[in-house]
Amino acid sequence: MAPGILRPYAEILRLPGTLKFTSFAFIARLPIAIEGLGIVLFVTNARGSYALAGVLTGLYALAGSVAQPFTGRIADRWGQRRILPILATLQSTFLVAFVFAVNLGWSTGVLILIAVALGASQPAIGGMVRARWASHVSNPAQVRTGFAIESLLDEAIFIIGPPLATFLALSIAGGAPLIASAILVFSGSLLLASQRRTEPPRTQREDVRDRMPVGPLLVIVLATACLGIVFGALEIAFVAFADEVGQRGMTGVLYAVYSLASLFAGLWFGAHHYRATLSKQWRAVCATLMVATILLPFAATMPVLLVFSFIAGFAVSPSLIIGLTLVEKTMPMSRLTEALTWALSLIGVGMALAAAISGALVQDHGARAAFIVCAVGGVLAFLVTAIGQPVLRKAENRAASEASRPSTAD
Repeated sequence: MAPGILRPYAEILRLPGTLKFTSFAFIARLPIAIEGLGIVLFVTNARGSYALAGVLTGLYALAGSVAQPFTGRIADRWGQRRILPILATLQSTFLVAFVFAVNLGWSTGVLILIAVALGASQPAIGGMVRARWASHVSNPAQVRTGFAIESLLDEAIFIIGPPLATFLALSIAGGAPLIASAILVFSGSLLLASQRRTEPPRTQREDVRDRMPVGPLLVIVLATACLGIVFGALEIAFVAFADEVGQRGMTGVLYAVYSLASLFAGLWFGAHHYRATLSKQWRAVCATLMVATILLPFAATMPVLLVFSFIAGFAVSPSLIIGLTLVEKTMPMSRLTEALTWALSLIGVGMALAAAISGALVQDHGARAAFIVCAVGGVLAFLVTAIGQPVLRKAENRAASEASRPSTAD
């Protein structure tokens, strides 16, 4: 059974250039799973405030969410090899500056400015690497498998990143996770930029006016924003819960268990194809996520939370795979990086909102309040995908009709 599941992944990674660009993109976006938690661990230890940590993490995520669609559009226009070195240099510089600012006791205002700059300079690696799959691979089934690989690597990032951040912060220094992130994002981005053979073609001037369908894009980005609420609340809740039960070192383990479940689910999901439309699949997966997140506020001990986190994780990767595949299916190729980045960046908006709210609530009401925020995100994600079914179905039908037109002409 296992070799059968892995076969589609092995086949697509044997295509020229795919293993290199997906590996380098993995290195470049590993800091995504380190920086947010690294800021929380660093600031709560140095300043003793979950509220400040939540605000800084939220502004960092929000700035990235606002800036990345624009950097994604620039990548479509200029090419990835031109924009990536610039963003990588800025990102690594601001990471180092943030560490110095906290260690030297600089004011909250300065920390806020650096956190905003840090988020705004984050390269949109997730959108860029998925655009490479969409432009470099012609078989639609293999494109979906490529997207599944990236979602699986996202989960692997959140299996590796949080324990690594926790280890570096507690064993070496509070700012060590952010310094490690600077090294990773700089080296990984430059390596990805060097892969010119698989770089998507730059948008021609006549393609700039291609319009993205507003209706399906709005449904997709609202749903991904709700998924971001789930992720952002968990980022605060896991740390707060581990503190409450006197097991701060288990923070990374909680993340790893949650992400491991998501990885297994994504591995299975990405290797199979289903008769139901993508929109129906998305609604079903978000319904599962809703039920799973509702369980989280009822966890009272670390073993129970580990079990509930594992259950919740099973719906995460499939929800992202489907949502981003819908983007690829319904948006024009000339603006695909920008469209993918909108969907991915709205996750950051949800994370920013949830982190700020959860940080303030945890300060007065404990970890359970953050888990309730997480459950609200799960419920909203289901409602958006359920209410948006007619819009998504119409977009899928239109895309299928346009795809079949050349073959009909033949």
